[in-house]
Amino acid sequence: KFEFQEDFYNFGQVQAGEVVAYIFQFTNTGDGDLFIEKVETDCGCITVDFPKEAIAPGKAGRLEVVFNTAGETGQVYREIDLFANTADGKIKLAVAATVQNEVINLYSKN
Repeated sequence: KFEFQEDFYNFGQVQAGEVVAYIFQFTNTGDGDLFIEKVETDCGCITVDFPKEAIAPGKAGRLEVVFNTAGETGQVYREIDLFANTADGKIKLAVAATVQNEVINLYSKN
């Protein structure tokens, strides 16, 4: 069983093209080993580094989420699905940012 410190992170205001990262920390609060089977995102702009080994009961783990903002603009919200050997089978995390993109802003004004 996952217990995350938080399941959402807002990067705030960033410039398009920036690559930002955040680490979601969790603890296995279940009775058995926790295995993250796979991770899926709703955008190729997100990559996730997650533990490939079992997380023992009571032990902590972390997932590093890297968001490449190239080509993005405005309010951006991205979801990350973790598939694991939990009762629910799937956990959802999310990140957001306000992306300033001067090229798109200039182009849209003309």
